[in-house]
Amino acid sequence: MLGIGALLLGIGAALFGLVADDTALPLLCLFMLLLGLGMGPSMAAIGLMAQNSVPRSDIGTATSSTMLSKAIGNAVGLAVGQSLLVWLLNSGAGDGEDAVGVQTSAITSTIQIVGVVGAGCVLAGVALIKDLTIEKWNAGPSTAPKAAVARLAEAD
Repeated sequence: MLGIGALLLGIGAALFGLVADDTALPLLCLFMLLLGLGMGPSMAAIGLMAQNSVPRSDIGTATSSTMLSKAIGNAVGLAVGQSLLVWLLNSGAGDGEDAVGVQTSAITSTIQIVGVVGAGCVLAGVALIKDLTIEKWNAGPSTAPKAAVARLAEAD
């Protein structure tokens, strides 16, 4: 599921790199639909991967670390995107264009840059995740950590 989600997420983000001033609204909606359909499975799968890669006693830590990383990434991405938009607005303000033209051009350029960078981040994430070995801890004494089994044996 992560592979399909990452593929849709990457395609949706890359398509935003093709946005122009005159891109039709239905086409933008299609790009956003692909992005959203990829985001859902990808975000859920990353949380599950984090939980399944640690012992049961550390599931809370893994979950909170994943959520913190997502929150920091969202905050940094939003700050960079807004800074880019403000910079583009300010750099085009003195070119003699009308205000609507400057705004349209700045917003379009920001969407293109963020789309291409987002697609690159998805590719980098997939390249890193594919090499992870995930060890799943199942309930039951046969798969419990050796220390816990030894403590149970000593208690008898």
